[in-house]
Amino acid sequence: MYCHPIGHIISNMIPSMIGIQLMKAHIFTTAIWFPLVIFNTIRDHCGYHLAFFPSPEDHDYHHAKFTECFGTFGYLDWLHGTDTQFRKSKQHQRHRALWGIKSALEL
Repeated sequence: MYCHPIGHIISNMIPSMIGIQLMKAHIFTTAIWFPLVIFNTIRDHCGYHLAFFPSPEDHDYHHAKFTECFGTFGYLDWLHGTDTQFRKSKQHQRHRALWGIKSALEL
């Protein structure tokens, strides 16, 4: 991952460790949690809409606008209204999991 060391600590490391520290998670839970978090970050930033995984369209929109789509799953964005412009965009039409071999653009 590429980012400034301070940004990496604040936005990547601390959020990943807060839940583990608050819940006093077991070492095996931690060993499963960190690869999942890292994979999710890579998937969101890779630039591809991978089959059988959640769509990164909302995260791509977040990086394009920086005023919308802050959450991971979109529930809190919907609740707080921070996805209203995203829901009106073309990106939202492609924002779904792909369960076949057709690309998001083909669908």
